[in-house]
Amino acid sequence: MIELKTQADFEEHLQSKGMSDSADKGIKRISPDKPAYKPLSKKKYKPKGMLIHFDFNSAAIRDYKILNEFAKALQNKLSNNIILISGHTDNMGSDEFNLKLSFQRAQAVKNFLVQVHHINPSQLQTQGFGKRKLLYPNERNKKEAQMNRRVELETIGIKE
Repeated sequence: MIELKTQADFEEHLQSKGMSDSADKGIKRISPDKPAYKPLSKKKYKPKGMLIHFDFNSAAIRDYKILNEFAKALQNKLSNNIILISGHTDNMGSDEFNLKLSFQRAQAVKNFLVQVHHINPSQLQTQGFGKRKLLYPNERNKKEAQMNRRVELETIGIKE
């Protein structure tokens, strides 16, 4: 198989085969910038609510500002909302470890809202997803891995 990287390589290859122009020989040119196939990858998960990010291998909350603002909303406009606090991890480590860590992250956020802001615990539900719902399934750098280490806060219902 011959690898042709540039248009000049392509033209040179055609000349070596006795073909001066690809158009009259039924040869389709493929741009080197566009792959001839669609790469297979997992679909990127889209978050549904507010995000709180965590450090690697940690369930310690690092930014309380967003949570303090969210707590105020829970005490006012969102006082009848049922909130799902879902924990997530990056794709490093075992499924078992990541599931446990993701639940610890969700629980840390719930504990903060209940203990510091006195939010009714029955208004908050927690769930750990581990690495099942990655924002960046094929992490290429530290920033993408960091974005996967998170807790999402979303309304899932209204109290009657």
